[in-house]
Amino acid sequence: MQSDEPIFLNAYNAHVSSGPRFFQRNPRRTTDTSQKPESELLKSIRAALHGSGKDPDPPFRSTTSPAVDGFHGEEDLTWNEYTVVQSLGGVLRQSWDFTEEGQRVQYACSGWLLTEGTVHPSGHGSGSAARYTSNEEDSLPFAPPSEQKPERDPFNPFFRARKARMKMVEPPTYARGVFIFLRSFGKVFLTNGLEYTFSLPFIVHRAWPLVPHGVLVERVVVPAELDESNPLPSLYSLTNPFQEPRPIGLTEGIKGGYEKMPAEVPAHELDGSRMSRNLRAEAQIVWIAPGKGTDDIFVTTDSSKKKLFFWRYVYKCPKDIPVACPATSKRRMNRRGPSLSGDRIHPQMRMTSHSGKDMVARSDRIREPSPEFEPTQAPEFPDMPPLSALPGMAPTLSSTTTLASLASAGSVNSQWPPSAFPHGRRSSLTRNDLSSTMDRMKLGRRSEAQVHAGMSITDQASIPYYWAERLYEHELTSDDSEAWTKITISIFDHRFDGKKTKSLLALCLPASKKLEFFSLYLSPEDHKLKMQHVTTKSSVLSAVSIKATRRDIWDLLVLKRDSKLTIMTFDLLEIPVQVNPEASEVSIADVSMRSFHDDGDLPMTLIPNRPKIVALCDPLVSTVSLVYEDGSKSRLSVALVPSDEVMCRILQVLSVYCKSDDFFNIQNRFLRLWCDKHKSSLPAVQFDCFAEALLGNWGISWHSTEKPDEGSSSSPWVSLTSSPSHFRLRDDTALLNIIPPSKPPARLSASRELSRTDKISLHIILTGLHILGEEMRLAVHTHEPLLRLSTLTLRLAQLIRPAFSDLLKRLYPSSADGWITGVDMTSKDEVMLPLDVSSALYSRLAQPEHKSSLLEATANRQNSSHALGRIDTHATLRELTQLFTTLSDIKQNDGRKRAEAAVLMLTQHHIGLDYLSLLPLSISAPLREAARTCQLGPPPDWPVNAYEFVGRTDLTESGKISGDLLFNDGYRSVKDHLKTGVPRKTFRGLFEEAHRAVHHGDETVTGVELEMTDFTDVRFGHDRRMQEVARMLRSSNIPSIRMIDRPDLNEHEFAKEQQMQVLRTAERTLALPIGRAMFTFATVPSVTREMYTVPKIELTIRLQPQNICIGPEPGKMPADALHWAEFHNGVAAALRISPAMGAIDSSWISFNRPADLTAEHAGFLFGLGLTGHLKEMLTWHTFGYLTPKHELTSIGVLLGLAAANIGNGNKHVTKLLAVHTPALLPSPDVDLNVPLTTQAAGLVGVGLLYMGSKNRRMAEVALHQISRPDLLQPDLSTENREAYTMAAALSFGMIMLGRGAATTSPADVALLSRLRVLIHGEGPSTLQNKSSKKSFDVNLASPAATMALGLMYLKTERQDVADILTIPDSVTALNHIQPNFLLVRTIARNLIMWDRIKPTREWLLGQVPPPIMKIMSTRLPYQVVDDAIELAYYHITSGAVFALALKYAGTASHEAYAIITEFYEFFRRSSLQTSPAFDHRIKRAATRDGLSLVTLSMGIVMVGTGEISCLKRLRLAHGMYNQPIRYGSHMATHMAIGLLFLGGGRFSLGNSDASVACMIAAFYPHFPALSSDNRAYLPALRHLWVLAVEPRCLIARDVDTKEVVYLPMKIRVKEENGAVGGAHLIAPTLIPGLDRLQSIKVDTPRYWPFLLDIANNPRHMAGLLQQQTLFVKRRTMFLSYLEDPKGSRSLFVRSGMSTGDAAKLDFPQLTDTAAHPASDVQHYITSHSNDVSFIAFADRFSRADGVTEDEKIFNAFCHAALLDCIIQDKPQMLSSYLALYRTRLMSPRSRYFQLVQQDLLRLEDFYGKLFERRFSGRAENITRPALLRENSVSGALLAVDKKLRAVAEKPEFQRALRAYVENQFFSDDIHDNAEHPDVERSISWYLQRHAVPYAPYFPVLRELAMETLAKFSQKVPPEGTMGTRKIGELEQGVKLVLHASVTGLVRPFGSWSIESLNEILRIWQSS
Repeated sequence: MQSDEPIFLNAYNAHVSSGPRFFQRNPRRTTDTSQKPESELLKSIRAALHGSGKDPDPPFRSTTSPAVDGFHGEEDLTWNEYTVVQSLGGVLRQSWDFTEEGQRVQYACSGWLLTEGTVHPSGHGSGSAARYTSNEEDSLPFAPPSEQKPERDPFNPFFRARKARMKMVEPPTYARGVFIFLRSFGKVFLTNGLEYTFSLPFIVHRAWPLVPHGVLVERVVVPAELDESNPLPSLYSLTNPFQEPRPIGLTEGIKGGYEKMPAEVPAHELDGSRMSRNLRAEAQIVWIAPGKGTDDIFVTTDSSKKKLFFWRYVYKCPKDIPVACPATSKRRMNRRGPSLSGDRIHPQMRMTSHSGKDMVARSDRIREPSPEFEPTQAPEFPDMPPLSALPGMAPTLSSTTTLASLASAGSVNSQWPPSAFPHGRRSSLTRNDLSSTMDRMKLGRRSEAQVHAGMSITDQASIPYYWAERLYEHELTSDDSEAWTKITISIFDHRFDGKKTKSLLALCLPASKKLEFFSLYLSPEDHKLKMQHVTTKSSVLSAVSIKATRRDIWDLLVLKRDSKLTIMTFDLLEIPVQVNPEASEVSIADVSMRSFHDDGDLPMTLIPNRPKIVALCDPLVSTVSLVYEDGSKSRLSVALVPSDEVMCRILQVLSVYCKSDDFFNIQNRFLRLWCDKHKSSLPAVQFDCFAEALLGNWGISWHSTEKPDEGSSSSPWVSLTSSPSHFRLRDDTALLNIIPPSKPPARLSASRELSRTDKISLHIILTGLHILGEEMRLAVHTHEPLLRLSTLTLRLAQLIRPAFSDLLKRLYPSSADGWITGVDMTSKDEVMLPLDVSSALYSRLAQPEHKSSLLEATANRQNSSHALGRIDTHATLRELTQLFTTLSDIKQNDGRKRAEAAVLMLTQHHIGLDYLSLLPLSISAPLREAARTCQLGPPPDWPVNAYEFVGRTDLTESGKISGDLLFNDGYRSVKDHLKTGVPRKTFRGLFEEAHRAVHHGDETVTGVELEMTDFTDVRFGHDRRMQEVARMLRSSNIPSIRMIDRPDLNEHEFAKEQQMQVLRTAERTLALPIGRAMFTFATVPSVTREMYTVPKIELTIRLQPQNICIGPEPGKMPADALHWAEFHNGVAAALRISPAMGAIDSSWISFNRPADLTAEHAGFLFGLGLTGHLKEMLTWHTFGYLTPKHELTSIGVLLGLAAANIGNGNKHVTKLLAVHTPALLPSPDVDLNVPLTTQAAGLVGVGLLYMGSKNRRMAEVALHQISRPDLLQPDLSTENREAYTMAAALSFGMIMLGRGAATTSPADVALLSRLRVLIHGEGPSTLQNKSSKKSFDVNLASPAATMALGLMYLKTERQDVADILTIPDSVTALNHIQPNFLLVRTIARNLIMWDRIKPTREWLLGQVPPPIMKIMSTRLPYQVVDDAIELAYYHITSGAVFALALKYAGTASHEAYAIITEFYEFFRRSSLQTSPAFDHRIKRAATRDGLSLVTLSMGIVMVGTGEISCLKRLRLAHGMYNQPIRYGSHMATHMAIGLLFLGGGRFSLGNSDASVACMIAAFYPHFPALSSDNRAYLPALRHLWVLAVEPRCLIARDVDTKEVVYLPMKIRVKEENGAVGGAHLIAPTLIPGLDRLQSIKVDTPRYWPFLLDIANNPRHMAGLLQQQTLFVKRRTMFLSYLEDPKGSRSLFVRSGMSTGDAAKLDFPQLTDTAAHPASDVQHYITSHSNDVSFIAFADRFSRADGVTEDEKIFNAFCHAALLDCIIQDKPQMLSSYLALYRTRLMSPRSRYFQLVQQDLLRLEDFYGKLFERRFSGRAENITRPALLRENSVSGALLAVDKKLRAVAEKPEFQRALRAYVENQFFSDDIHDNAEHPDVERSISWYLQRHAVPYAPYFPVLRELAMETLAKFSQKVPPEGTMGTRKIGELEQGVKLVLHASVTGLVRPFGSWSIESLNEILRIWQSS
């Protein structure tokens, strides 16, 4: 086959794109020909404005580019005047019509658009006024910067983490889109669904995509412009639809931009220090490099200069330019596009479709633009004057005209009034308009003084984003200059050539028929791109770049003058190509559209005969269009890259190990042969073509091993072995035992004598192919192509390296026939042995200091040809070498550290468990053992995939779970499906479930449903405490009441008594929703689209024993009482919705709005605000709620919005609060007609909104409202003045929360002085006027100011401030102060002196003044003391108990709980007094208030614990319905019950500053007698406890089943004194606050251990803050603590467990199958393991249903292997056990047998010699068992050796072995024959197993042995053995010498076995 023989390729019919078909079916409307013809002037003007080039009215135009985004084929854009059609792969995808716009399509192209990374609140809207979300710029607008960063954060860690998660950062993304350019505006349609509109200040001629994003636009240049002195540039870049197109900048000295080196533009170009230069207007684009990611080049021409200019362009965004990027936030998306006008846009223009709103994403159009962003002037040009102010500006562009408005003039959605265009739309721009607009964009026509005066932001806006540097100029001839539109340019052959990375650029000049070649490379000296002329070729018509012969490198397809095609590949070598004329058809592209059929195909009558090829066009990856001289076209595919991956790897290896000329010849020959086979995709055919090409280059013939012999035979079996079916099924296990194997292929023969140079070249190629084969041995799935490759390497080795072939024959006995002799032992080349990868890697582990020749050769191999560039031919081998080097690092003595480094390297190389399953056992075993070493305690800083690699998915699961796992939405866990004992649901049960799911209205919602039984059953056991609490707090059921039997009452009195009982029970019922809100908090994970149901409040009771239902009489219950109860009921319903749910939006809230506003819905809104969902409410929805001035609705909305934005100072919410709070208005005297309770809610809202901000303005307003002058005298309008005063105090305290510094500022001193006056009242007046009025009521202001002072100085330990709150200690002083003042002062004092609070009785009683304490402690039981003393004692102690509870909130402190229960019993007994005296009633009221406060304190401390003794006390208090107990007591009791089971036991309360303030507001010690009493305190504040909630319930879940489990764990906690203590807890449980928690350690034998270092590992802290779930991985030998509390059911103590399981693994044939214990294996596996593979394995392989003896043995082995894997928790080893068993059964006739045996040998060496020393952990004193038992591996090897011994005893084998030892290779005994077809396989098996030396060594060894025996047997002792009986010892010594000499000489496959040595000696002795 001659080298110039072409490759024949078939051309095919050119496909007609969907675009032409579309326009054929939808022809455009033609104008009426009867009209008056247009003048030439009008035609030229229209052509110039259309920008359509020489053809002003083509039928359609198109562009073609390779498809992206996962599509194949080409992407076509076809357009006519008003329609653009996009097609992918010939399929129509989209079309756009612009007829209504009234502007023609100028051009269209595809490109990429950069979407900037956004930072916005996750799950919410933006910070605009449309929604009440916060952002940084809106936070705390009034606070000074120094006060925005307090020294102590008032919020808890959970709040801070949640706030941080609210800001989601989206990285910048590239979106593919279609750019369509009309006359005055353009459109971008992105594939992600977004579209943008942008204005154009010029008419676009052409456009091209740029790299990395944007498009290059060439505008239409009017010839008259070129006559100007300084015309505007013609090339612009468009990178952002919200910015004007920017000209391409001209610069010099661009550096970098290649090989991860960023491009650098000179700094003076970016900082504006000099005016940027642009390309000349005469520049016209000839070609731009497609986005291949290699060279960013474009070429321009200047016809006047007759030159081509080659430019390099780079993208560089100036960092200091203010860019109005719309993607930075959704708020900016609502802005108008950047305009060149500085004036406001006319109101009639604000709804123009192509102004601001139309440029936003379609998904954002439902939102109104923010009123704070008026479209005045673009943010990018803030100082820009109007266009009319520019010099020379035409009057046609007025001050209200912008580019955007010009664009909108032709828009389909334009909202211009008809009167604006009386004569129709404006259809063109004047020359002055265009020039002025372009001058405005250019911004470069300034004087020198203006340049030096500085650069304004207007000038900065003109700095280009794309910069171009001229690389080269090329002179053109006159003909070429005139025909510049036909010039084609291509870039190809981008690769590393051994010195540098370069590309070739081909310039084809059709006019002169020349092909110029240039080299593009990056200079290593200055890192600049250089361009250099290389050569010129003549007689060339056309050239295009395609991917032809190399997968990742482009070639050049060249058409020569004689119509011959050649492929230019590396080094400009040519491969001739000839198009097959018989297989090609012609498609005419330029014929009339009427010629097309309806299906778009050409009729056959239009296909002419084959003409001559004259040009190449439309290249697309590997296809190109052939243009013929008659104008017809056809398509040619030049895809010559093999489809087989192994074949591609072989070619890569060949390019590295072969010279350039040889590689080109081989590749050329291979392509010809392959094309002759019609480019078959069969791997065998491709390999045969390659082998024939490779060997044919040196005159060696090749005989395929995949073809059967064509010879005939009389034997049917022989004929069958030669059939194609046998070749396909030759590895079938059954056929191997029936039909003899096929004969190995014959040797190769050379047609000529190979020279030494030829042998050296072939040896290098043989080495590369052999190393590739060794690398393929490392992957089991490549063993089949490895055997195919071995037929080439072995037969080639037989020809040039006999020693090489001998050892390869041992591995691949079926790959070649016979053995080779005639080796010269004195030649180094002759005895060169092949390199073995398994030996090299094993030696690296066994002897780390050993240097392997194989590994070193592959690591340091130099590329010979670089034909495929810089490639890593042996990546797998290199990675495994690095891994094994890390595992055997001699610098690291700790084996665990070595294992961790290896596992980390595995994950860095993206190697997972699936990859290990592809490796042989001997290679994967060390890696699996390393992973096992790290499995027990992996490092805490590993990546996620590293944990998954070692099987610790429990450490990564928390990062994958989104949402709350407590709610499974009806899905059952894996274990539930695996349980066989679970009864199936009946049909009736299924029907009832379906009915309930469909008919939601039929269900009665009670509000206490908790659908998380899997958690509650584990959290609180299986008792009924949860059901009892739900029963007590259920308000929708009719309660049953047993009345006291009163026979003395008549019927009227009895009815009256019944009504009293109804009213008393109703007071209790009205208090239930407050407690139910706590109990059911965050128990609903999601909401439906239906109406959210709120449970009703049932006031009817059922009297027992009469069993009658009685309701309250009309008018008995005050309306206010019912309204506030409904308000609390609505809050409770809303608080059931989880705060973590993101499905709540404003439309859902509005959907649930009733027709008339109700108190229930008002509470519902407040509850949504407390959980943060009210942030989603839109502005107009808020106004709809506030406009009717419904009092409770206003309270709920104001407080809800403030709570949802707590602490961020959102200015929009501030404005909303201000209009409802006169104190915040400039004129506080304005009558807003707002109730005082609403004003109080507004003040508290301000406090919440500015929590801890120390905002002076807000603090002073709140402080002033404490002593509001108009509240001095009570009246009907100010009956709630006490509540208002307390609200103002709480607001002040929240704003100044904990901000009392040690050294106060004058402002703090002023505040403190004012608070002192408010607390103690105003002193005596110094004025003469004694009748001066007090400015405030101290009885109102004192308790409020006291609480404000306590919050302001919270935790400051200011003793001087605490002394202000003095507690009187004498009766006289006590009589001058209200007793409840003492309660508030006690609380406030302890808030200030926070650290002094101790959970001791001594501390609590120390709060009582000594005189009072002395009297109370020494009085006798019935001794009467002064009422003031007793009342003071009650209030002080109850206040101290409350302060103690605040400090120990949520801690479940035993000491604090004991003290609180002691005082609970004290107050309970004291409140039982029933004396009717007035003073006793006062004291009883005081004790009941104290009891209520102590009850709340008990719930605060024990929150979320569900403590049973506490529940008993509260249950008793709940049942006291017969006594006249006030509403406040019921409220306290049910709040305590709700706290005890807060959120079902999942939540707790914190004691951060904000939490303390919210708890004081929620649990303020005011307990009204009636539910309608809101005069002293605003009832809505009772729900502020939500803001103090912390999710501190730690839940343990099984990572496999996701079910909640018990988990013992150890925690370390930082105590108050700074010491670190420990505690043992069992999850699920409440944990201490995260500011105290140090670590959590799981160390139990049932679960894999791990440690969460909360204090030192930020990742652990962040994970715990995000999700309080510990995922644990159970060891498979144990059951969970819930299923097996005592551990008696583990597999270790399993009854009936077979003791011989280990023996079954080692010797399965010895097992007594009759005693197979497989009956219970299914039960134990389903109980102990959740691994589905275990279940399937047991069901399929471990059943006791074997029929034959072998099946029973196999079942017993699988049973033992399964139990071993379960007990040691190693499911990944099941496949390894099966592989070991497979080696026992594998037939020696199998082609893979030798590979498997070699792998088994290495595996036995690893576990027998290396594991104990380097992997068992013995050096670290942590011994662990191996994953594979050593005895199991050695047992499998013994089983195989047993077969070998049986074969070795056969006479034919003995004869063959003798012939091998005696070098009788021509003897028939060593070759296969008809009687003994397995001789060669048996010999290979034996030689490999025993590592027998190469045959030519034996004569030398025999001679050495005989000489040694003769020498020493003839010498007398001590030099010999003559005359002694030590001849046997001499023979033994000689044997050892022989063995050592061979072992030291060569160890290709291990050490020569003594058994084989004895056998060889016997052969020598017998011969």
